[in-house]
Amino acid sequence: MSRPYHLADRAALAQVTLPSVPAGVVVGRDQRRTPTVLRLFQPEPVQAVLVGRWWAARMLVFRALGVGARVVVRTAWPEQWQGLGEEATNRTDRLAVIPVGSVAAVPARMDEPALHVVDLGTEAGPQRAHLGPWQAQLTVLPGLVPAGLPVLAGAQVSVFQRVSAPEAGLAADALGLSAEVAGHLTLTPDDGLILYGDGTVRYATVGPTDIERQLLGPPQAG
Repeated sequence: MSRPYHLADRAALAQVTLPSVPAGVVVGRDQRRTPTVLRLFQPEPVQAVLVGRWWAARMLVFRALGVGARVVVRTAWPEQWQGLGEEATNRTDRLAVIPVGSVAAVPARMDEPALHVVDLGTEAGPQRAHLGPWQAQLTVLPGLVPAGLPVLAGAQVSVFQRVSAPEAGLAADALGLSAEVAGHLTLTPDDGLILYGDGTVRYATVGPTDIERQLLGPPQAG
């Protein structure tokens, strides 16, 4: 049976709107195998922090590229990022690596958001990019020390790989985490992430794809 078709004139079509939802990056699945989404790209700017290693940082960027984002990485270690954009997209204009002290303006819209990555080490204080709608900043902290606590406390969402007990204590104090959650931060497996935002804690197993394993190597949390 053929499907019915409905015709409308231009004036009627102009009144039709489609709901938009904040764009997110699927970072893994929870205990019920439900996708765990990191909502980086929204109509308002988003500040995010990753307490973790380059493997997790590159994985998040790889998946952000997969949803159409343009990425700028400001880093003291450009060799860790060179070639990632080309490998992920077969294009040279999706990821730019810029040196410390540089800034880059990146246009963004809902279907082509922008991600600014700050990768300056554990001692880096707050480094705020000028963000607009559909833009996010991801600050990478390879470890958690007192100098990084203002960055952590000022983020709307935090992503953790496994940390040491002292680091978990610092995170708990900065974010008001319970002792139970702080304990989980020290026990997360290599392919696990803990997300915290808006008072909610979520757990995810990354489950890297074959392509991600080839490009990024096996999951590494230490």
